[in-house]
Amino acid sequence: MKERIISQYGRVLRKGSIKTIIDLNESLKIDFNFQMHNINDLVTEFDGIMPPNRISHYVLAFINKGSGKKIIGSHSFNIQPNMGLIIPKNMIHSTNSWSLDTSGYMLTFNDFIFSEYQFPISFLQLHRLFKISSTPYSIFDLEASMQVELLFNEIKRLSQIKEPQEQKLFILKLAELILLYQKEFFSQEKFSNKKDTLFDEFVELLESNYKSEKEVGYYASKLSIHSNYLNKLVRSSTKSSAKDYIDNRIVQEAKYLLISTSIPIKEIGLDLGFTDYNYFSRFFKKKTGQSPKYFRIASQTLKG
Repeated sequence: MKERIISQYGRVLRKGSIKTIIDLNESLKIDFNFQMHNINDLVTEFDGIMPPNRISHYVLAFINKGSGKKIIGSHSFNIQPNMGLIIPKNMIHSTNSWSLDTSGYMLTFNDFIFSEYQFPISFLQLHRLFKISSTPYSIFDLEASMQVELLFNEIKRLSQIKEPQEQKLFILKLAELILLYQKEFFSQEKFSNKKDTLFDEFVELLESNYKSEKEVGYYASKLSIHSNYLNKLVRSSTKSSAKDYIDNRIVQEAKYLLISTSIPIKEIGLDLGFTDYNYFSRFFKKKTGQSPKYFRIASQTLKG
């Protein structure tokens, strides 16, 4: 089964190019709540290159050996040993020149894996770990790296056992891994459970609608709350207004497309819901200080 899924990934991703974004949910036609792979199996299947793609799941990864260039959202960085990676749901990412000796783990999951076992998902504060504004990588020290590897291996072992007691232990180990990543990525940040469920609902709505719905009122209405309350809720969780949070999600997507694809800027604007190219250009410049055209040129210069 594992080999079949990996070969499906390979077949889909090998068809990709920098002119397209591969939606793995549509392409794979596989319905799952949890998957775990050895990164070396994936690197070998993709021959070291993963074109731009996305999936509507959370992704946790750990690199214990190897090198290459990784792009997650607007963050471009070099892969290093003992590096932890987080990829938010639907965030575009790609990898160039992954060394074929790269090894580690990649774990993909969604919220439903926890509801299966009636685990209180709000306790995990997933939206804080997988914030779109967060730096998506961190170098772990030796002690943390050993803990992470032990947990990944234990999760892999337990996920293959179908006895109810082992499955409960599996979900607890998965939660332990998520909490360890929170500690390593945000050691100075204090986590609070207050109003988390409502904020999670807002983030879920935003991920499904940010290309077509850009006003705070839409999301407040869907959540059956006042716009002012939604603004207060978002600000308490992210230090930014609800409108800024929505706009930042759009900018994050635009940046990735400008950096990592050759899709014409007008088409990028259309994909993000801007029918007027000039309006898209003004919006992007207001948020970043650069026009989309200049941002693309500057990013290509840096990559070169």
